[in-house]
Amino acid sequence: MMHESGLKSVHITGGEPFMWSKTVDLLDYAQNIGLDTSILSNGFQIQSLAKTHTEVLRKLKVAQISLDTTNPTMHDSRRGSEGAWQQAMDAIAALRELNVSVEISCVVDDENVSELLAVGNFAKSIGASLIVRPLVSIGRASTNQISYLFQKRLEKSLLELKQANVNVICDRFNYVPVTESIDEHNWQQDIFTIEPDGRFRGSKGFVYGNSSITNALELLQVS
Repeated sequence: MMHESGLKSVHITGGEPFMWSKTVDLLDYAQNIGLDTSILSNGFQIQSLAKTHTEVLRKLKVAQISLDTTNPTMHDSRRGSEGAWQQAMDAIAALRELNVSVEISCVVDDENVSELLAVGNFAKSIGASLIVRPLVSIGRASTNQISYLFQKRLEKSLLELKQANVNVICDRFNYVPVTESIDEHNWQQDIFTIEPDGRFRGSKGFVYGNSSITNALELLQVS
């Protein structure tokens, strides 16, 4: 078992992790063998799971919830699901009720970069940290390219967040696209994918943290 070889924590995401019915069981098992657990979710089913699997959710070290804007219509459109914004808000409320540490994960592109300060102020109002993720050109966003204009608008928003004293953090978790080929280097970095059939696979991946706000501030030379 990997925990016997020094594994300390498990971070579960997707896609949407709670689309799989066994995710709660996986979290429960990980917690029972002494691992720290955390999730990145769009909020799917969390409100109900907080009632049916209270102790599992209560034991989460941190829960990252995706929130792209404080505008419900825009968020629903971006997420491709009516009610996605309310789902995220309900999840945040349920997790806070359980005293779980919440981090707001905001995926940013040209469409919503001007919304970033509002999201940051919301995070600040509930005592949550904010992770800023410039949209990665993969999957449904494969045609997206970061423009110079977007970079300048992002720089402005980052400055506004700093001036508003929003607690912005660098994501500390690694994420591996399922579609990439095997990469021995990532095995050495303890980065891997668990396939739907349960197999472990080392993968050529990317680190979302490199696109988060701390690194963005450095990249944009914001002082």
